[in-house]
Amino acid sequence: MGKLVNICAGADDKILPQSHIEALLLNVPNHGSSKRKIEKAKELVQRARPRHLIVDSGGFQLLKAEEKSKKISFDPNLPVKCTSREINISAKSAMEGASPFQSDIAVGLDWPIIKINAKYPAAREEEFFRKLNYNVKWAFESAFWWKQLCSQYTKFFLPIQCYNIAQLDVFLNSIAGLEYDGVSMPIRNLKLWEIALFLVKFYQLGIKRVHLLGTSSFFTIALCAYMSQQMFDWVSLDARSWSEAAKYSESFSPYDLSREKLGSKVTISQDIENDCPCIFCKGISFKQIQRLQYKKRVFLLRNHNWWILNKTFHDLYQNSIDVLQLERFLRSRSKNPAIVDELCKILSLVDALKDVDIRLLQDLLDTSKKKRKPSSSRLKAVTA
Repeated sequence: MGKLVNICAGADDKILPQSHIEALLLNVPNHGSSKRKIEKAKELVQRARPRHLIVDSGGFQLLKAEEKSKKISFDPNLPVKCTSREINISAKSAMEGASPFQSDIAVGLDWPIIKINAKYPAAREEEFFRKLNYNVKWAFESAFWWKQLCSQYTKFFLPIQCYNIAQLDVFLNSIAGLEYDGVSMPIRNLKLWEIALFLVKFYQLGIKRVHLLGTSSFFTIALCAYMSQQMFDWVSLDARSWSEAAKYSESFSPYDLSREKLGSKVTISQDIENDCPCIFCKGISFKQIQRLQYKKRVFLLRNHNWWILNKTFHDLYQNSIDVLQLERFLRSRSKNPAIVDELCKILSLVDALKDVDIRLLQDLLDTSKKKRKPSSSRLKAVTA
């Protein structure tokens, strides 16, 4: 039985939950790229007092720079730079930026793949191979500089950037022999069954620690809660949605993390009861929250959303001893019985087939129902 950890992302000196933070995420461009930023980040850590501290290298900032067509460079002889016009980062500078924090986990540098619909497999493959050489090179360089700078107190998580299991095999074959303590992977491109398939693959590879980036989805958390109970020592997720949702006056539901809009243009009946148990809005009606001045409303909703998110992690973990227990709990909380059915089917198949050839599980989990075209000769050649 492992740990399920809710990692707070998106915090800074002005945005920080007022309730318990078990784990805090920093990133090198925003928190470790200068003396001043490092000192401010250390002050943030002292205020938050997390049990666990994770430092990401800055792959997300690199992805955003690419999307905005900023100037991009990877010069290890120059300091980390992340402005409105350009970004410079390297595996060496990423580990140098992480080193002062003596964090529990440091994530290696990667170049994230962009979100591409599964209907376009050729475009996905092109994007994967376009960034593969960078990600292989940086995996080795990140591991080297981690050993030089912070291995005595920090675990090294290898970042994974791929769309499917075949591409994962290509990447892992390319870094064969590299030592790492866990893996870190974004899931913005993946369906629920695909996340489960990746987790089973990690389990089969003997990987005991997994971090998934950028989600506060109720059913993804439920999936990870079950996996942490059954297959891993550590499963963590991070998201900044607790804060981002509040900016748009959105409140997390205490039942399933669905969002209620409380902005000034929304019509809210006085008869609608706010039955939230959180310490920040208990006893306050939705109408009263809506009438708050904008900054006060955002402040309240940020704290509400974080409190509810934390409680959801705890509740799902406590009710994930087996599939039957989790199913009963999900049906008592979710308004979407179809997704409950889907998740429980996925977990039942995982339980039965987690120790057999991953291709059998993939065939049974794949919900597309469409015949796939044969893989390109390029991918076959690499994986042969």
